[in-house]
Amino acid sequence: MIKIVLNGACGKMGREICDFAERNDDVEICARVDKYGTDCFHSLMEYRGEASVVVDFSHHSSAREVLEYAIRRRIPAVIATTGHTEFE
Repeated sequence: MIKIVLNGACGKMGREICDFAERNDDVEICARVDKYGTDCFHSLMEYRGEASVVVDFSHHSSAREVLEYAIRRRIPAVIATTGHTEFE
């Protein structure tokens, strides 16, 4: 089973990923993260449970936090946002 930490869960693509997971037995959203969601974690760092991957459909300004989270957890990260600039 693939356990996804989904950052940006309340956006259009986040909702699509959640719907996909509901239709597939081998995919689970183990944590929904979105600062606008009432039933979500408001920060990636709040979730400490088991995960296979972090998928980011939030905002390009979250890229650094997503990468730090993935490195600390030693899990892959899929960053699917636009508008990125070079890190300093």
